Amino acid sequence: MHIGYNARMTGWLLLTSALTLGFCLLASGYVSQTVAEMQNSLVQVENALQAEDWPGLQQALSQSQQKWQKARPYWLGLMNHQDVINIDLALQSIQAYGQEQQRDEVQNQLALLDYYLQLAVDCDKLNWSNLF
Repeated sequence: MHIGYNARMTGWLLLTSALTLGFCLLASGYVSQTVAEMQNSLVQVENALQAEDWPGLQQALSQSQQKWQKARPYWLGLMNHQDVINIDLALQSIQAYGQEQQRDEVQNQLALLDYYLQLAVDCDKLNWSNLF
């Protein structure tokens, strides 16, 4: 049995579309999972900040940064690089303000980091507005 050119091309296009959709779903799930983990670890930073436990804040922030450094290379392949840079800058600012024990600035940067993380999830969702 001989399959025509149009049928073969349609089959390849369907297969490619299905694989691309599957990859997008996996990538979106990975980003969402990473953000959830980061937000959970940042709760410890916020708790240390509320208690004004500056050594505890630095330790909790160090753990958050380690998690981020593991995810960062994958995010660079999946996301807009500016999103990754914004998260890097927010983490570095939190660390610097934490060392200077500037409570208000740490709070501001934590809020900004939370915004960047949520923005990454929203921009990476597989929906009609992101497709077109």
